[in-house]
Amino acid sequence: MPLQCSCVFLSIGDLAEVVVSRAGIGLDRLIGGGIALAAAVPLFSVSAVTRNPQTSAATSEFNALVLVAAVGFLGPIVARIAAETLRPVLSAI
Repeated sequence: MPLQCSCVFLSIGDLAEVVVSRAGIGLDRLIGGGIALAAAVPLFSVSAVTRNPQTSAATSEFNALVLVAAVGFLGPIVARIAAETLRPVLSAI
């Protein structure tokens, strides 16, 4: 029984398009990250001000989840800023 290959051969132009990242993150990710950050602010303030440990624990957990979503949306921006900030220090090493 002969082997069948379902390989896809890409041209150099296709490979270059795959390797090069996009210039921006897009408006949808920017809006999603803004909404997630806006949702994290009141959660943090409730967990910081309340005296009830159960309320503080619940809002802190949900705040952590919302901040993880914000990092997921805005991760490329944060990575780009960190890379530009650390570039002089790391290039000197």
